[in-house]
Amino acid sequence: MTSTLILYANAGHGHRKVAEAIREALESKKSSELKCELHDALDFTPKTFKFFYPRLYFAIVKWAPSLWAAFYYLTANKCLYGAIRPLREIWNGIQSRKLAGYLCARNFDCILVTHFFAAEVASRLKRQGKIKSTIITVVTDTIPHWVWVNRGT
Repeated sequence: MTSTLILYANAGHGHRKVAEAIREALESKKSSELKCELHDALDFTPKTFKFFYPRLYFAIVKWAPSLWAAFYYLTANKCLYGAIRPLREIWNGIQSRKLAGYLCARNFDCILVTHFFAAEVASRLKRQGKIKSTIITVVTDTIPHWVWVNRGT
């Protein structure tokens, strides 16, 4: 039996909708050889992180779109993102301990992600040899900027 985990982050509606559509397509195959789970990666983070992550996103997009554009530009520029990536990885590593534990304990055959947070966590675990899962990243932004690129996916 092939075990597949689909992870999204409930920060923006597109990540979840794409994850649900993929699950629906996989389940429509009606294969008894495929076990598919769908989870919000933020459910495996501290309550404060889960609470503020989507709210901060929506607030910035609504009230400070130029600030969001600046963040988007920073993550789209390889050199600039390279400078901030180590700090993101440390922060996300702290916030994702429970998610990392779940991924290690289950060691899915395939992990499919529709949000860069989960992609970063899963790819780090794979590089460290803690999981052997095939990791597939589905880019749900308008352009595949550097925040989506992770070795091991």
